[in-house]
Amino acid sequence: MPLNAQEITGTISGTVTDSSEAIIPDATVTVTNLSTRAERNTTTTSAGVFFFTSLPIGDYTLRVSKEGFKQYQRTSIHLDVNQKLSFDVTLQVGATTQQVTVTGETAAVETSTGMVSNLVGSEQTQALPLNGRAFNQLVDLVPGVAPDSGQVGGGVGLFSDTAVSVNGNQSNSNTFLVDGVYNEDNGSNANLLVTPSVDSLAEFNILRNNYSAEFGGGTGAIVNVITKSGTQTFHGDLFEFLRNDALDYANFFENATDSQKSKLRLNISLMKRRPRFSRISDVSKCGAT
Repeated sequence: MPLNAQEITGTISGTVTDSSEAIIPDATVTVTNLSTRAERNTTTTSAGVFFFTSLPIGDYTLRVSKEGFKQYQRTSIHLDVNQKLSFDVTLQVGATTQQVTVTGETAAVETSTGMVSNLVGSEQTQALPLNGRAFNQLVDLVPGVAPDSGQVGGGVGLFSDTAVSVNGNQSNSNTFLVDGVYNEDNGSNANLLVTPSVDSLAEFNILRNNYSAEFGGGTGAIVNVITKSGTQTFHGDLFEFLRNDALDYANFFENATDSQKSKLRLNISLMKRRPRFSRISDVSKCGAT
């Protein structure tokens, strides 16, 4: 039975050496997710290399220790979806009770792939004005993207207006994923079947060129959407977005009075909670009228 294997996580790897650039095998390496406090451990190979694959997106701390060397710690590592970060770690001679902490360095640059992509984070989806609260409108802002007709983002399901051309490809060549699951009309590949709330999104990545083989099936873009997951503490969200003609001016060009204004009643509200270590939101109220 064939299985789809679209990547929704990231990778952290690196090489451990001493101050003379000699490799250090069998060093203990630990990464800690700062949101969930989940830890993963490994040891460096005979070539001094370590790998952590399939890491959920988020902020991490990297620690490296070896008998006879000071402990190395790197903080504030942010890992995005599909990202492959690599770090060169240099251990200094000393007691393992001593620690060298690296902070405030230049942001890590991914050099392991030639993939061309654009990342949109939760801050952008929530802060930028989106008509109807449809996140896919932001796809239209990416270089090389042009809508088939009108503005991207209206409607739901098979009636969603998500058809865009990426780098000149046909709109039905794109692939939409939500947490690694195909989320599109198989007949046209141009419409979202489920449109997640922008408040439920952690980030999404638009892969435009040179993406790896697990994203096969389309010659256009891969829109890889990742939803928020649980953390170490119980938390949730509550919001309401209101549009009402009582708050609008009359249309100047129609010479209309307040009593002649077009009727507008739009309420989008949601209350959800995210348990610890969960990727599922319990939606208790969601409606639009």
